Amino acid sequence: MTLLALPRALFAQAPGKVWRVGWLINIRRPDSDARFTNAFPRGMRELGYVEGKNLVIERRYSDGIAQNLPGTAAELVQMSVDVLVSGSSLPTAAAQKATSTIPIVFLADGDPVGNGFVASLARPGGNITGQSTFATELNPKLLELLGAMVHKLPTIAALTEFTTAGGLISFGPSLNDMFRRGATCVDKILKGAKPGDLPVEQPTKFELIINLKTAKALGLTVPQALLVRADEVIP
Repeated sequence: MTLLALPRALFAQAPGKVWRVGWLINIRRPDSDARFTNAFPRGMRELGYVEGKNLVIERRYSDGIAQNLPGTAAELVQMSVDVLVSGSSLPTAAAQKATSTIPIVFLADGDPVGNGFVASLARPGGNITGQSTFATELNPKLLELLGAMVHKLPTIAALTEFTTAGGLISFGPSLNDMFRRGATCVDKILKGAKPGDLPVEQPTKFELIINLKTAKALGLTVPQALLVRADEVIP
């Protein structure tokens, strides 16, 4: 009975096993993506994987230069990581070319089928799976929201982080949350699941965020009907 009461996290790993996860992302060093790089390890910790104990994350960055990705992907493959985690489309493509055997988990991709990473969302096949940002399906909704604004030069994004960073409007999933939830997919693979059998996950929660400071700077008036629909309004 005592064993049944123990937290699930304690059963996450075999005793003494240290898992090695490769991290490949197309940005500059950690200080420029702290929200995202912190989100994934946090998700892993919630599942019982702790860096320095039973987890090593081999972090590699392209410094925003796409041409660096093939080399960094190859480096991680040569290290024989257990899973290769990619941030978005470009690093996923580099990882795909670097290995057909090591499991690859993309944390946020707008069109994984169209990009050739998976055969279908329900049945990826191969060694790649992950999370879709639902970007293609969101485009009509984004245009609808943009049309509600006056034709200056407003911008709209599918990820909430763009608006919190100074964009006008965003409607879509939180990238920070997707990076954290990506740990669940990695956990399943480390426990024996095959990437090709794991359906690509899609966001279930979408947020509408409006930045009034940016609207004012552009000389735009945000319609009240749009404001009342917002999940967050940045003053």
